[in-house]
Amino acid sequence: MYRIIIITLICLIFQCCKKSENLNKDTNSDLSKEVYSKRAIDLNNEAMKIFLEKTRVFGHDRERNKRVINLLDSAIKIDSEYCLAYSNKVSVLLTLEKKEDAIECLQLAIHKCTDYAEGVSFLGMLYENGGDIKKADSLYIISLRIYQKRNKEKPNLFNTMNEIFLLKMLNKKDSAEYRLNNLETIYPQEIVTINDFRMQAQSFDRKRYIESIINKNTIKMNE
Repeated sequence: MYRIIIITLICLIFQCCKKSENLNKDTNSDLSKEVYSKRAIDLNNEAMKIFLEKTRVFGHDRERNKRVINLLDSAIKIDSEYCLAYSNKVSVLLTLEKKEDAIECLQLAIHKCTDYAEGVSFLGMLYENGGDIKKADSLYIISLRIYQKRNKEKPNLFNTMNEIFLLKMLNKKDSAEYRLNNLETIYPQEIVTINDFRMQAQSFDRKRYIESIINKNTIKMNE
């Protein structure tokens, strides 16, 4: 279920610390290549450990936040295709209410990681949240094509669900419904997941969906 909720999950890209090692090993993830730099992974993990643990206890601190960003930048410099470091940086920047910097980081990420459909979709949502629907739709189209390419090469339920959400975002309701109705035929072993997904898809509200995705990609800190 966790993978479904976030454009099934765009938020796969916004997991922290130990999750990065899992992503590195997860051969089912379209975000992973065979080997990421261990040093980049370690720097990413260190950055998010500092940000998550210290900020919850002591609140925001300019020098600590600067160190976190510097560590993530170092991870990116070492391995420019390590999507998780970009996405964690975006999550940190959104938490610090630096939306423009987050957008710039995502733009760099999708330039370096050409198969990064999740990042392209999320960038579109940030633009739409800011009122630029035309730019957002152009990014949703790019993301949709990447998911379709993935599914053509290797069919995957979660990529297909992402396709459906993007079709809904682009107001292609008939195509989305057709894909939704064929999920059980293509993935008969995933009936429970598909039924849960169908409930979400049928109650889809574009504005609320985008707001929920952005909120889920902003790290919540205790006041």
